[in-house]
Amino acid sequence: MSPQIHYDANIFFVGQLIRDLRKGCSLEIDPAFFLDKIVEDIMFADDFLLRLSNQLNTTEQLVNREKYLRDLYLTKRELVLLLEDICGLVLPFAMHIVQYKSRLVQIIHNQREDMMSIDDKISSQPGDEKNIVSREEYQILFDPGSAEA
Repeated sequence: MSPQIHYDANIFFVGQLIRDLRKGCSLEIDPAFFLDKIVEDIMFADDFLLRLSNQLNTTEQLVNREKYLRDLYLTKRELVLLLEDICGLVLPFAMHIVQYKSRLVQIIHNQREDMMSIDDKISSQPGDEKNIVSREEYQILFDPGSAEA
């Protein structure tokens, strides 16, 4: 039996990590102590979000899948906004991360592409025809006399 994956808790945790990264980058902290950790956490968040997105894409019958996709989309957006602020040198600590700018721009690009894919999936969800019960099926289910006909 495979272990149960708690998508909501995982997404929440990484979202909190991204918010903490933003707070840390807003401070004038010592890069000798924090540069490697911040870059490592950014790379972890990127990898996790892409892997979780792939997992959700392959698990179409998952209960609450649409909610997880929405939460994932919002978390990806938080990461993209953080990285844009770092690349734009908006945050005080960003000047220390400038050496990683090309990699951060690539992450932004990949996350945005994935966000568009998630948006397409969420947009197509309400009209999911395979889960609609036809009028004839309702008649058979609720009118016992019509089943014998």
